[in-house]
Amino acid sequence: MTKTEKIENTYYRRKNRLEHPEGSFDSAGRWYPAEEEERDCCAHIRRPSRAYPYSLLVHCRTKKHIRRLYLS
Repeated sequence: MTKTEKIENTYYRRKNRLEHPEGSFDSAGRWYPAEEEERDCCAHIRRPSRAYPYSLLVHCRTKKHIRRLYLS
């Protein structure tokens, strides 16, 4: 499988909730990516808060983020 195929496959699986980014929830229900999941693109995303607990989780399902996972 080529890198492009891996990116497309991972994107499809994450978009459809068949696969989930590596990470964890804190006691307030905010999701944070695991160290091996986090990339430089994550720095520009709103930090999780009680109002937006899934901001990084949503980002980690995007094609932009998944490309960074496979190309860096």
